[in-house]
Amino acid sequence: NTSIAYEGTYIHMEDWGITVEPAKWNYISVLSQNPVPVVDVFAGLTDEVSIVQAASGDSWIPGTVNTIGDMQPGLGYKIALAVDTAVTFNYPAGTKKSATIPLAATGKQKSPTGSGQFTFTETGLPYAIVLKVKSPNESPFNLVPGDEIGIFDGSLCVGAAVYDGQDQMLITAWEMDGSQNLPGFTSGHPLTAKIYKGSVGHPTSHRVLKSTGAKPFFGEGNYANVVLETLPINEEPFKFGVLPNPFKDETVIMFKLTTEDVVKVNVFDGSGRLVKLLTNKAYGPNSHELNWNGTDLNGSRLYPGIYYIVAETTSEIITEKVIILK
Repeated sequence: NTSIAYEGTYIHMEDWGITVEPAKWNYISVLSQNPVPVVDVFAGLTDEVSIVQAASGDSWIPGTVNTIGDMQPGLGYKIALAVDTAVTFNYPAGTKKSATIPLAATGKQKSPTGSGQFTFTETGLPYAIVLKVKSPNESPFNLVPGDEIGIFDGSLCVGAAVYDGQDQMLITAWEMDGSQNLPGFTSGHPLTAKIYKGSVGHPTSHRVLKSTGAKPFFGEGNYANVVLETLPINEEPFKFGVLPNPFKDETVIMFKLTTEDVVKVNVFDGSGRLVKLLTNKAYGPNSHELNWNGTDLNGSRLYPGIYYIVAETTSEIITEKVIILK
């Protein structure tokens, strides 16, 4: 890596207005000699600013997320406005002295990296995704800290993060850089997600929607604001159903395979505790049925209430909420 430094005399940055234009990304530098909170730099402009973003993908979206914290001397940032008129801001006053300040180190593009289970390339072209987690009140698929969320463009992972227990988090997706031959998402392509849970052992596909219920696409707006549903969706030609539901005495679990596969069917209670193993063996390409009389692992009748039947193959997981009546 190569370090670059500049030397000069401190300016009165509180008198140095910086104007940013609407309907475009504006690139700005930090005039302060010391780290300065992004919320202080843009105090009073929370309605005018759409997003401030660092090259690392860290972002400040007023009233939503702030992973930037302090803006760092020598680093550049980009800013987009939420209004259609130009805005001028000033950095807060700082200590007036001469200084030699190191700029950000320059070097090779980072190699593909990931959060553990998902691998992607940081291309230098970040796209912020504000992701809200939508979970059923009771489900064995509810996220727990340490689970991993991957963002995908088709089969290509373009960003990932470890779930920290919050209902809302920021994940940075990385756009393709054709000039450097770096893989990433293509603007306009559908935005999808997968989740890796240690208790499951492989990634499962999940529905991602806008707040309006519409499907999101990469590059829409200055950043994406989406909802992640934690119940897995069916990708493969594996059909699964439970009838009757609700039931009192007995229900039938029906599934159909197009190729031979190992199928495991478990029943969990609302706390995620395993209460029944219905099957775990190989089945041929055909329709199959399992009868369940509402009993637990010991053969005792379960209490009336909500349970989750989870069918797992080697490539996917499907869940069905069932109700046992009194």
